[in-house]
Amino acid sequence: MAQQQQPLSVSGLVNSPTARHNKHSLSGVLRQTGFTLLELVIVMMLVSILAISVLVNLPTKAIDLRASAEQISAAIRYAQSLSMTKGARYRVNFATVCPVGGINSCYWVSNLDDSTKIPEPATEATTIQLETAVTLVSSNSFVVFDGRGIPYATSTMPGTALSSNATITLTASGAPAQTVVITPETGLVTAP
Repeated sequence: MAQQQQPLSVSGLVNSPTARHNKHSLSGVLRQTGFTLLELVIVMMLVSILAISVLVNLPTKAIDLRASAEQISAAIRYAQSLSMTKGARYRVNFATVCPVGGINSCYWVSNLDDSTKIPEPATEATTIQLETAVTLVSSNSFVVFDGRGIPYATSTMPGTALSSNATITLTASGAPAQTVVITPETGLVTAP
């Protein structure tokens, strides 16, 4: 006949020979583990100090230039995509002094002869002005893409394909320059 097990009681565990010889008594097993409030406050203070020191040391203009370079790269890719999907030539125009506001550097996407500006998909803006402190310098005043996505340096038909990299450099005082490059033949756009 099988022996029936007795329910285990706390007093039975503590007084049992196994519990007395074991390093961990029942009180040690049932003790809650975790962080104290003091430990949590110290960790939060250390994380706050590190976060503040990182934020103070970040160069703000470098972030702005990098973001502007990415926006210009997106506009160039958009013009190339339009050209390839619609089978027509579109161009990206660059101006050190914007014809619209007359102060900031700017860029815009347009049709081949620049008679119709194409709105940017995200903001619906037809001309994108850079921040006042940012200066745009381009090796070409515009780059045209054909239906295969190949970049051209002229807006005439059939046009002259880019023979070397087209570069768009963004500068601001106290920040490292950011350069966007358009590769000839493939139209590959690279930004930092």
